[in-house]
Amino acid sequence: MEDWSGKTIDELKQYLSKLSDGYAMQSYGWGENEIFIRGSIISPNENVVDPSRFSYCPKHLVKTNNRANRAGDTLFYCCTNLRTMFNEVHPKPGDYLYISYWWADRDMHVVPVGYSQEVITKLGSTVDIQTLFADSSFHESQLKDYRTKLYFDEFTRLNIDNPETDYRFSIAIAEQHFAPARLNPKEDNSKYQNVYLDSEGRPLKIMDALMYPSIKSHGHNYAIRPEFVDSAMSLMRVDCFEVMPDEQLKFLKFSNVYGNKPLKWIETDAYKSWAINTPKGPIIILKHDRMFNSYDITNGFYVTDPSKVKPF
Repeated sequence: MEDWSGKTIDELKQYLSKLSDGYAMQSYGWGENEIFIRGSIISPNENVVDPSRFSYCPKHLVKTNNRANRAGDTLFYCCTNLRTMFNEVHPKPGDYLYISYWWADRDMHVVPVGYSQEVITKLGSTVDIQTLFADSSFHESQLKDYRTKLYFDEFTRLNIDNPETDYRFSIAIAEQHFAPARLNPKEDNSKYQNVYLDSEGRPLKIMDALMYPSIKSHGHNYAIRPEFVDSAMSLMRVDCFEVMPDEQLKFLKFSNVYGNKPLKWIETDAYKSWAINTPKGPIIILKHDRMFNSYDITNGFYVTDPSKVKPF
């Protein structure tokens, strides 16, 4: 493999731009009337009343690189089940873990990255690729392209010791995916340098989100453009838990969310069910009695019916 250690993100993007001429990526429409979750660790001493606290981080506060965005830029990271959220947030005993629930009122154009059996095995994921892509012949053909292996391997890289250097390639890949498709001046106007196809094979000019498999779970991670979040997603509710030993979570309080109004936290021993009031009616997530144990987290309860949490 070529040595990328001395290259900047922009140099890697230039390399990828040349490499990916004519490389088509299938997008999938998904997300409408579904719930996404985010986990946030916040100090027990902080009284959170601003609902925007649980959205994407403002650009000027992003000081380090992340998997799909560089310092000074931002994306909305979320997932579809609790195990995935735990793997990404890494809460420790004593932390206050806030779980926010977001509703999407229309489909987003999603591009999957990292869904090869080699990557799934590397991550210890339990996602069944054959079932996930059962209706997509495009995915099978894409896996045969040598460029796909490079994109998938580098984007899902493990053992991140230094985000400033170790995320450079994955950021270059993400920025290339999110960049608007550009007409190739050397060809007629129907040819694109970066080609993204919708589920019916029609070219799209921009993507809303990247989806990639989670480590050691059946879930998926999403990196979503802020513009889609602002126009099509709503924060419905936030739950606060204290993290106990052995990944147990002790329920502390919750707040329903009404637009940009300040959060009003409710602490009650009578809180027995985990439900979200959505525009389509209430969704019961799971029932508990102020404490649910590591077995629940390990098995990664989905926030909606697992049969519905399928992006394709």
